[in-house]
This record gives sequence, structure tokens and C-alpha cells, in this order.
Amino acid sequence: MKKVIYLIDTLQTGGAEKSILEFSSRFTKVKSIVCYLQKKEGDLSPEFRAKNVELIDLSIPTSTFWLFHAIKAFNQVLQQHQPDIVHAHLFKSELVARLSKIPKNTILVGAFVNDSYSEERYNEQNFIRNCKLNFIKWIDKLTISKNNYITTITKTIAASNCSILNYPVDKTILIPRGRSKNDFQVSTTVYNQGDTFTFIIVARLLFRKGYLELIEAVQLLSQQIDIPFKIRVVGDGVDKMAIQKKVDDEQVSSFFEFLGTRKDVPLLLQSAHCFVLSSHYEGQGGALVEAMFTGLPIICSDIPVFSEQVDNQKEALLFELKSPEKLAEKMKWVIEHYVEARSLGVQARSKAEQNYDIDRIAEKTEDFYLDITSTQP
Repeated sequence: MKKVIYLIDTLQTGGAEKSILEFSSRFTKVKSIVCYLQKKEGDLSPEFRAKNVELIDLSIPTSTFWLFHAIKAFNQVLQQHQPDIVHAHLFKSELVARLSKIPKNTILVGAFVNDSYSEERYNEQNFIRNCKLNFIKWIDKLTISKNNYITTITKTIAASNCSILNYPVDKTILIPRGRSKNDFQVSTTVYNQGDTFTFIIVARLLFRKGYLELIEAVQLLSQQIDIPFKIRVVGDGVDKMAIQKKVDDEQVSSFFEFLGTRKDVPLLLQSAHCFVLSSHYEGQGGALVEAMFTGLPIICSDIPVFSEQVDNQKEALLFELKSPEKLAEKMKWVIEHYVEARSLGVQARSKAEQNYDIDRIAEKTEDFYLDITSTQP
């Protein structure tokens, strides 16, 4: 049986971490080991152990010389386990993997999980942060050739990152993040005239998730319709206080309900009428996939990643990026044409079952591993 070692920074709850959990616990022809640099409180390690996934905690200190400690520790892991594949996720772990002594017959696979160097990201950061990002990009570009292959969660970020980092696109393979369709029941929530119409957004509380545009859109919508509505916000993040202050300053706090981080997202989606996501840029919209599986009407920003996932006016309504006016227009339309909007949700569910079912994606991932190691003894 072939052996793959996943290397990742931590096991904190995130898209990459959850994907590795889902994949590694479903493999039947490949043995997987998950190795992580640092232990964090409240991480996913209990979930990994519950699914009998072998874990290795490198316990790397958060010091100036963390990289040297990490390379030394990971070299010991490589020597002990002699994996057929190392699949590294996130920049720190990718750097460790690229600089370690990968055995001669071991294939090194990287992962594109973000549009790391997008123009949008540079535009939203200050000068100091952009200087740091440029330094990371320089290191990334200098070492990326160590990867034999790179998996990518969308074609959009593969094209962007390959162009910027001078990596051949034909060495990337599309493996999107998926969800178990069994975890998401089709919403049967009915909207009757006089009810409070419920929008839901599932996204970290960061400005780049488009919360400021959403707040302005709510203000506009409240002036355009007499129908009661509310926005349920699921998530937490470093911009939480500033976002809540903006809600108070614009006097729209009565329309917002901040729920924090929740573990019952499928149920919350089921009880809503419409899903909204106004991000400025993404690697892949994991929350969007969850909304698709629920069959909710979807409104999202017209960015390449989202338009790769859903077709405008067929499976969702896409609005002009950073335009609260266009967002309010789409929200108003969904409220006033809810039966038609629900038909978009049905199409989105069908597409999710075809493209984002986790069992299919795990099988594709395992086949990819077997294919690239087929010439190995």
C-alpha cells in the first residue's frame, strides 16, 4: 500500500485542514499520515483520531529559528516512514517540505489553496504588509520548482499562481474542496408574505469578506422595501469589533444577528431563505459549496472563483464586486421573486452533487496518488 504524508501548519479548523480530514479518513488504497508543525488548543486532532488517522505532532517552537527546527524534525519523520508522497499545504509547511531531504523515490506535492498574490489582496493591504508579502512571494518563487506536482482547489487560482510563480500549469491537478452531501439536507423553508425574510452569510469577520458592502446594501434595502428581513452572520474574525461598530454607526443593528462560530451550520442554512457571500477574493468558496448542497438561493460577488463554481442566473445571482447598490438589488429581487429564486437553488444543489461530493473527490485524490506513484517499485 502506498503511503502519503500530509504536512500542514496546524490542525486548526480551516478549509485545508477539514479537507485533509475528509480525504485521509476515506482512503482505502493509500495509507495516510498527517504531520503538523504546531499544536493549537481546540484543533481538529480529536476528529482525526476518531477516524483512526495517524497523527504526528512536530511541536515546533514559535521562535526565530522555527524553520530549522521544523526541517530537522520533518527529516526524522521522512527517514522513519519513507513515504511515497509528501503533500504539503500552506506556505510554512510547503517551505519546510521543499527544504527538507525528500527521499529519492518520494514525490513532493504542493497545494494552491489561496489566490495568495492577487492584485485585490495587494490593494487591500498597507505598505508594510505588502513588503512582507513580496518577500514571501520571492521565497515561494525561488523554491516552488521542488514540487513535482501541485493540487489546486480551483482553476482560477492555478492560473494566477502559476503565472506569478512561473510554475507549469500542466503540473497542477484540480481537486476542489468538497462536502458530504449527507450532512446537508435540502432546505424546505417556506417564505410567506408577512414573515421575516432571513439572509445568512457564513464567513470570517474580515473586511475582505465584503461586510462593509453588505452593511451598506442592508441600509439601502431597508429604504426600498417594507418587508421585514434580517441578516444572520455566522463566523468570527479579527475585524469583528470594527464590523459591529459599523453596523451600529449606520443604525442597521436591528437587521443583524451575529451568531459567532457555530457547529450547526447545516441546520442554520436550512432555516434561512437565502445565502449571501460578498467576498473580494477567495481560494474556493467552501461556504458557497455548503449553501449549494442546501439548495438555497445564492447571491455572491462576481469574482472568478465564484463564477467558476456557479453560473450567473442559472445556479446563483452574481453581483458586481464591491457594489452595495447591486447587492441590494439582488437581495430585493430574491425577496420579491422567491419561487424563481428557489429554482436557482435546485440547480445549484444538482451541480454540487456532481462537482463537490466529498466521496467522489476523495476517490479522485486517491487515484491521483496511485497514478503518480505507478512507476515506483
